[in-house]
Amino acid sequence: MNGIFSIDSKFMRIMGRVADLLILNVLYLVTCIPIITIGAATTALYSVCFKIGTDQEEGVTRSYFRAFAADFKQSTILWLVLLVFGVCLVLDFLIFIRMQNALRYLCFPLATLFILLPMVFCYIFSLLSQFRSKTLDTLRNAFVLCLGYLPRSILMGAIGMLPFILLLTNMYVFLQAGFLWFTFFFSVAAYLNSRILRKVFRPYYQNQEEDALSD
Repeated sequence: MNGIFSIDSKFMRIMGRVADLLILNVLYLVTCIPIITIGAATTALYSVCFKIGTDQEEGVTRSYFRAFAADFKQSTILWLVLLVFGVCLVLDFLIFIRMQNALRYLCFPLATLFILLPMVFCYIFSLLSQFRSKTLDTLRNAFVLCLGYLPRSILMGAIGMLPFILLLTNMYVFLQAGFLWFTFFFSVAAYLNSRILRKVFRPYYQNQEEDALSD
């Protein structure tokens, strides 16, 4: 029994990771409440998740708020761009789908763009958490990587949209799992996505290190 509950035991390490993800999820939800801060909160969430299990890992709360403050301006700009774009897509879709002429079929490409949006969302804020680049470059890179690694992008989008998919398809299951949305879902989803993205970002980490050495 002493071995199981010792600080260095596998069980206690797992419990520590669970506690970190719980704290991280609560921090994310609280800092998302103003709505306008969702971009900065998502960037901070990914920043912490990418560090988990590496030699850069540190206290969750300190690491989260440091990233939140450091990337606040650019994250907020990118989030507002995505928000406006998403609202415009929805409004255009609702307009075109009510038309009785050929313009009605424009709702299909609009729907495709709307489906891509959650995937691009994952890339934008994960890129921002790992690399320094201009706002337009981040947007462009997110779209390129989203399409270039489409199977991974679909998987990440599905993970991120799980509660919304359940809300639309099975309200009972959504409500049954309600406790998970508020305690673990967002941090676990970001953690899983960060594992998926490690291989995608690996060549760019190497380029970043080479640029740092050359400077």
